[in-house]
Amino acid sequence: MTPTPTGKSTRAERLVQPLAREVAELPAADHGVCIRPVSLRRTDITTGATEIIDVPCESTLESRCPACAQRKRSLRRTQCEEGWHLTSEPVVEPDPPSEAQRGWVEQRAVITAERDRLASAGATSAEDLAALDAAISDLDEEISASGLRGSVTRSAGSSSRSRRVRSTKRRQDAPDLPKRPITRKTMATRGTMPG
Repeated sequence: MTPTPTGKSTRAERLVQPLAREVAELPAADHGVCIRPVSLRRTDITTGATEIIDVPCESTLESRCPACAQRKRSLRRTQCEEGWHLTSEPVVEPDPPSEAQRGWVEQRAVITAERDRLASAGATSAEDLAALDAAISDLDEEISASGLRGSVTRSAGSSSRSRRVRSTKRRQDAPDLPKRPITRKTMATRGTMPG
């Protein structure tokens, strides 16, 4: 670059020089770092300390941010491989129970029936019932450890809690709401305004 008589470079010469921002973006893009991060303010609610953090822009256009666009492309490829693009949901059938799982459940059913029979007869001591309850508890742990989902104590048609019902009717014990007399300043709810 040849200096001008004033010692300054010409505009054309300055336009040829690379921009500092573009030079900084090149290594960032080469290393997979977002070149247009979004600054967010994060406040810790316990201490009240505030800090500014930069999060990726998540752009899908490579002309805007090559690193984020590459990450998004990779994510979409993975989603397509996993079947996220399917038009219908895949049907997931549970595996059939193993012999060990069936054995644990059958053993628990036998002990539970025996405990219920002894409790209804009333001729046994509380120690016998406590021993059977401990055996049932141990079997429940074994059943859970074997890989079964859910609980064997609840039947298929029942739920653990009753359905909550809410009424939209006005309570009878609540006092009536105040009523303003209809005048020219108020709006009539039915019919025409008096006078």
